[in-house]
Amino acid sequence: MSEIRRDISCENMEILKNKWIILVFILTVSGIIIFTDFLVRPAIWSDEGLVVQLARNFSETGDYNIAVAPGVFSGNRHYYTSSVGWVMPVSLAMVFEAFGVSFLNGRLLAAFYFFGFIIVSFLLAHRLWGLKIAAISSFLLVTFAPLYGNGKPAIAEVPALFWLALGFYFYEIFRQKPTQQMIFSGIGFGLFFASKPAFLLLGLPALFLIHLIDFLRDKESLRKLAAFWPVVFIVVLPTIWLGIIIPIITARPAFYAILKIIFRHF
Repeated sequence: MSEIRRDISCENMEILKNKWIILVFILTVSGIIIFTDFLVRPAIWSDEGLVVQLARNFSETGDYNIAVAPGVFSGNRHYYTSSVGWVMPVSLAMVFEAFGVSFLNGRLLAAFYFFGFIIVSFLLAHRLWGLKIAAISSFLLVTFAPLYGNGKPAIAEVPALFWLALGFYFYEIFRQKPTQQMIFSGIGFGLFFASKPAFLLLGLPALFLIHLIDFLRDKESLRKLAAFWPVVFIVVLPTIWLGIIIPIITARPAFYAILKIIFRHF
């Protein structure tokens, strides 16, 4: 019996060792690719400039807005919130506070989110499907060119994917744990939606459907769902308020006109 336990322990150690070797290799390959022409390709463009300017103004003045003249802001805060969320600009503002304002610091933060997404995706796939699938899926991920096109610039897409993967990872590892720990999964999903509000359209109904199916199959308790969903809505509430509700309130005639056009054919 002791020999069997020893063999199992050795096998687990070998798998664990192989897991970290594969992950380091994947990160090395992706690191070589992402840091090649780091500030040159892709070129700095409007979406990245928007995030950097929001972060700079928030860092220097505390106003989440775009300056259109010295001391004059655009007043379109709701537009910026609905397009790029608040997570990336606010986290970038913290980086600017600590290390100064520059596009280099913006892209270094983007690289941090990029590597975080690769690591968490690998760990999630390993937990769900094993080392072989985790390795294959991660190799496919780091050889997917659009991931670098959206991962190098300081924009919101890849940071949103990082929080999504982290939310799913916490959901998996805390599923059998005490209810309070499901809060971490709720924070991850909340930051995912707050990072890129466009993902609310399909992401929120899909997540609700997943939890509903798990609940009906008795795989999820009502107490854990009660700990999860309020946290999601608390984190994403500023995005919903500034990016959706305020524009509807301030543009009611246009909003009602759009509704009439949509429903007059029914």
